[in-house]
Amino acid sequence: FENSRNRINLVLRLNDYNNIAKNYSKSVAKNIRKAQRSNIEVLQDLNQVDRVVQLYRNAYGNLNPNLDDKAYSSLTKLVLNPLYSDYFQLLVVKHNNKIIAGLLFLQGKNRLHYILGAPNEVGRKHNALSFAIDHIIKQHCNQNMILDFEGSSIPNVKAFYESFGAEDEGFYEINITVSTFLWFATKIYRRFIKS
Repeated sequence: FENSRNRINLVLRLNDYNNIAKNYSKSVAKNIRKAQRSNIEVLQDLNQVDRVVQLYRNAYGNLNPNLDDKAYSSLTKLVLNPLYSDYFQLLVVKHNNKIIAGLLFLQGKNRLHYILGAPNEVGRKHNALSFAIDHIIKQHCNQNMILDFEGSSIPNVKAFYESFGAEDEGFYEINITVSTFLWFATKIYRRFIKS
């Protein structure tokens, strides 16, 4: 394909937890130990999706200018929709009963997709993201699952995922240009089917 390009996904096979933890980088292992001593806790609470999305927007929104209010609102509605809510896991990290970080995962067939995650300043200080990712890894080990961090073209983010032992998994991205005629024909076909 002319409009294809090779992209990289970062994945971690969730087999034996002890083997996975042995492959953590020294800094991640140290940060998790540090977090354990700071009395933070991880809870699942889909009702906090608005708060977690806001944390993400505050921390990383400027890195994703293509995501607007409508995109974030659609994601929130999808997570809270009873038809789809079972596919999502939303973790909040608390310190002194205040949310300091949040992470959102989508569970598909044998895959747990890391959709977004972000700390506030207190969460950064307590290494809340590292602690929560370790938590989700423990929770899903030995279930024939893959934690899919997705890819990242941001070197620091890619390095963070790799620090958990995530490995490259290549895939092709294909851009297909649809002609105006085909788009118009599809629109008419859909309208015809509905009538």
